[in-house]
Amino acid sequence: MMTLKRFKIHLTSQGSTLNPIPTLKQSGLLKIGDNEAMTARDVVSVLVASTALSESAAVEHFIKTVNLVDADGCSFGEALQGLLESGDPGVSSVHVCLSTPWARIALLNGNVLDYSHENSKPCAIRQEAVITGGFISMLAFMLNNETKSGWKGVKDESQA
Repeated sequence: MMTLKRFKIHLTSQGSTLNPIPTLKQSGLLKIGDNEAMTARDVVSVLVASTALSESAAVEHFIKTVNLVDADGCSFGEALQGLLESGDPGVSSVHVCLSTPWARIALLNGNVLDYSHENSKPCAIRQEAVITGGFISMLAFMLNNETKSGWKGVKDESQA
């Protein structure tokens, strides 16, 4: 089970310098305790908020970013949540632009999914936060394969 406490450790070990959790909790966007199991939606909340430029900007950045849409009207937040829930996201990288409202999910099959507000486009020169596909895959695996006692489906034969 992925707990909020465990997720914070993974974020820090992967280079995140922000801790958006207190501001997400204060705003009511994150309603779980440190030792409670996270959902894919919780992971998206903390992950996207951690790409903000500052902790004080994390909530506004999160709300703007998860509501970006692709050409079909699917939101970035919904897409990222769905990929995490799939257990095998097939993601090469996730890009969140910090200078204009734009995000991209690059898939291992070569496809890219771009998300923006109706009239915004990515700038040629921009500041981005990039989340690696390996980290996304690890999070998806942890969300879909762990229980409190160990891996799903693995029986401890010594207890039989």
